[in-house]
Amino acid sequence: GFKDEFLSYKEKYPNVTFNTKKELEPLGTFYFIFYNGFAPFKEEISFQIPHPLKRYDIIKVALPKFVKRLPRIKYAELIIHGEKEIKVQTELSENITEIAVRSLADRYPKIIAKTIARFIAKEVVKVGAKKSAGGDAGAILGLGTSIAASLTEKADLRSWRLLPAEIQTTRVFLEPGKYEIEVLFKNNIGNVINRKVFKDILIEKGKI
Repeated sequence: GFKDEFLSYKEKYPNVTFNTKKELEPLGTFYFIFYNGFAPFKEEISFQIPHPLKRYDIIKVALPKFVKRLPRIKYAELIIHGEKEIKVQTELSENITEIAVRSLADRYPKIIAKTIARFIAKEVVKVGAKKSAGGDAGAILGLGTSIAASLTEKADLRSWRLLPAEIQTTRVFLEPGKYEIEVLFKNNIGNVINRKVFKDILIEKGKI
């Protein structure tokens, strides 16, 4: 099955080696997973919108905004030392930064709606305070409640900062045996930022 799809991909990517199941049977599989950088963090942005209940009044809306932390490392190059030297590099598998930014942007309408709902609830409290105090005292108390409601409006800045900015992976099929794998972490112009060597990596037939 999927013969047409296979031929289509083979034509689209002529430089990629496509192995048959029979060719892969005697080999083992080596996966390298690279957590690159750190996820974005949140900071607060605020702006004013017309008050939902008062024509000439405004309210403050505070929203969280993600600040991207761009990784210094662009990709990792693996040099696999065995009977012959093999070079591969990691590819992007999951861009956590972009997922977080897009997810937050999609939630903005809901966040704004909740902010307006909170202000309406606080307005009800303010009206109640005016009625309870009465006269000038009620007006002053109502004004104080309105100012406090505006000043205390804060964005939710909680986020998981220890997540990586992105996940990169690569896969190599190797003959069974022991290998030394050198990993070169490179920036966007190909300069080596860091280097690690993993020795005695055992590859077994049919295993990962």
